Amino acid sequence: MRGGLIRSLLAWLVATLLVGWKAGVLLDALKIPIEKFEVSLHILSPQEAFLSVVRLALTGGALLSLPVWVREIVLFVRPGLKEKEVAGLKWVFLPAILMLVLGSWFGWSVLLPVSSGFLFRFGLSHGLEPVWTFSAWLGFVQGIVGGAALAFELPVICGLLARIGLLTPLFFKQKAGHLIVLTFVMAALLTPPDVVSQVLLAGPILLLLGISYKVVQSIHRGVTA
Repeated sequence: MRGGLIRSLLAWLVATLLVGWKAGVLLDALKIPIEKFEVSLHILSPQEAFLSVVRLALTGGALLSLPVWVREIVLFVRPGLKEKEVAGLKWVFLPAILMLVLGSWFGWSVLLPVSSGFLFRFGLSHGLEPVWTFSAWLGFVQGIVGGAALAFELPVICGLLARIGLLTPLFFKQKAGHLIVLTFVMAALLTPPDVVSQVLLAGPILLLLGISYKVVQSIHRGVTA
């Protein structure tokens, strides 16, 4: 366990340094979604810029080193798993990475422009001049993109639970109403506290819930066949 933890932390450190090295490129990219609003990002304290870049590097490093963390966790739990459960872990790795990338893209390309545009226009309509700080904008972007990335893992998680026998199609049918309510709770927890972002994420989560049901149904048929 200690060796796996050290390897994971080293991967995170190297990835963090790499992201920090390219921080200028990422900072320019962060400004793109608000260029059309002609809003400048400000800092309110001497250390804000430095701490925000460190935060960006740590978050980016965690994302880049995620495959290493997943690999080490799988190696750690594998000896205690049955053959069927090990097969489920093998199945989940690539789809998890793909859905993470797809969710991040959706958050950046769809949720972020719509939610930030709505909030910008809402403020102007009430006579409020936008003065956005870099740290606040970074937190907003991380909440939108990170929340979408996590939400898109739903079919993968449900598929894994179905493969190890912990989730069945019957559960979806019996708990449909509860799952819909849970969808909006998840959207509220995974996004910044504005209604637009929450509703925009709730729609895709409902769609992902339907996909999850089909995945679980397909796996259940294969297991019982």
